[in-house]
Amino acid sequence: MRKPFFYGWVVVFACMILAAASTGLLSYLNPLFIQPVTEAFGISRASFMIYQTFSTTATVICMPIFSSIYHRLPMKAMILAGACCGAASHLYSSMASGVTAFYVSGVLAGTATCLYGSIPIAILTSNWFHEKKGVATGLAFAGTGAASALLSPIMARVIEELGWRTGYRIIAVLILCAVTPVTLLLIRVTPEEMGLTPYGQRLQEHGAPEKQGFSRKQVFSTRSFWLFALGIFLIGAVTAPAQQQLVAYWSEAGNSAAFAASLYSLVMLTAIFGKIFLGSIYDRTSVAKGTLAVGALAVLSFVGLLLFPRGYAAAIPAVLFGVTVSIQVLVGTYVVNRLFGDREYPFVYGIITPVLYGGVAVGSPLSASIYDRFGNYRLLWAACAVVFAAAVCLVVIADSVSLREYRRMLGIERK
Repeated sequence: MRKPFFYGWVVVFACMILAAASTGLLSYLNPLFIQPVTEAFGISRASFMIYQTFSTTATVICMPIFSSIYHRLPMKAMILAGACCGAASHLYSSMASGVTAFYVSGVLAGTATCLYGSIPIAILTSNWFHEKKGVATGLAFAGTGAASALLSPIMARVIEELGWRTGYRIIAVLILCAVTPVTLLLIRVTPEEMGLTPYGQRLQEHGAPEKQGFSRKQVFSTRSFWLFALGIFLIGAVTAPAQQQLVAYWSEAGNSAAFAASLYSLVMLTAIFGKIFLGSIYDRTSVAKGTLAVGALAVLSFVGLLLFPRGYAAAIPAVLFGVTVSIQVLVGTYVVNRLFGDREYPFVYGIITPVLYGGVAVGSPLSASIYDRFGNYRLLWAACAVVFAAAVCLVVIADSVSLREYRRMLGIERK
């Protein structure tokens, strides 16, 4: 007998749109604006990139607060409020008369990312899926890459012909047009609203299985948490800052602006499938094996940036960097659930994500300063390769320690 279609996949599609309109539009398209904005105001890239520090600082402050209250307030209302905040951030950027305006916009964007991006996506996928959670999470966050891959060449042309101010305004309109109908028409917060159960949860005589994992107090007493937190901080300090520099790097390496934007689209296109691929790997194998395998490809992406800076060969590191973007997303969401359980998942996620963004806040101006100091990106890419390798090792060690702590502290075998 043919199984009925599971509505949870519609929710995953809605999450893809939220991911595209939050991180995809608010953050991943920002590299297109670095060169024109800094030239327009005659400022250094390091000065301009501080807007990312303001954005991530806002996220770090708001994430644990919103994570703890999200279940108490109507999710749809919070998502729509976040979309308005995100649109306002880019509208304000379009009216900037100096670099300070971008710092204010960064605060608005960081707040918006929490409200209608990472928090509701993580909660919705956790609510709707017990099995296939890795694939569902990968699909949901694949929207970030899809938006960038489709829009990067278009927005690059818009900026070139109509100016960067028009580019910011178009993105603001897109945010509202994407989020509003999806939120009102497609999102259902829990399966119970439709008389369903989460995917893979079988009805039992004694009710639904009890959620497993560490309590809030136990989480902070585990070695695995602190090892993992350091690893995720380093991933944030490397991945997003490096991603923000890619278009400028390829342009200065001798590629045309259009070709540099196309390479960036390739990064984002690869990230779409990379998230799904990595989620599938995590569903089929251990955290350690999945992280090591894809982490090796990510380190090779930085080596590739050193070896293949221009021409069609630059597509090699572009594809590999799409995998790097995937690790940042999946490690910060799915792996958190695997290492610490679903008992207090929203709380732990609300703590770990600010750590990730804290790394971004430190890494963004630091990476730009390295460029300003040495005038090229070679030292930056080499440093990124070393730091990312260390981060992968920390995540793998944290996974091993978590397995032992499950047995010792909870008396159960973690999957």
